[in-house]
Amino acid sequence: MKATPYPCSFTDTIRQLVSLLLLLLVSYSASSQKQEEQIWFIASELPSFHYKGGLSLNESFMRYVQDSLRLPAPTCQGKVLVYFVVEKDSTISQVKIRQGLENCPNYEEEVRRLLLNMPPWVPGKNGDEVVRVSMSMPIIFEPKP
Repeated sequence: MKATPYPCSFTDTIRQLVSLLLLLLVSYSASSQKQEEQIWFIASELPSFHYKGGLSLNESFMRYVQDSLRLPAPTCQGKVLVYFVVEKDSTISQVKIRQGLENCPNYEEEVRRLLLNMPPWVPGKNGDEVVRVSMSMPIIFEPKP
């Protein structure tokens, strides 16, 4: 049998090409999925929230907090700065405390409960595309009058 100058057969070459194409396809798919799941910090149209006649996002958010916040302890007072994502389906996710309270046990759980149980938001948009948008809002812990 005579040796060929090529180290692999035609079938092996085809298999390698098919494997390479599959790898590229999977990589492209993963890249597209990551693009879909991108969180925007600035969008052409920011998310909005409407609650009990609030005239602005801040007013509606504060009214919801005043109605729904349960103080974990009577001594809990102060401002918590919270970061969260408004999802494409109008829900809240990825709740994170940026600035918290001292001497207030369980306030983090209350902040998460409060935000994850919010009524639906109007999601943000970039052009005509609905996108995930990060938000940062203050939550004031104070006794109800």
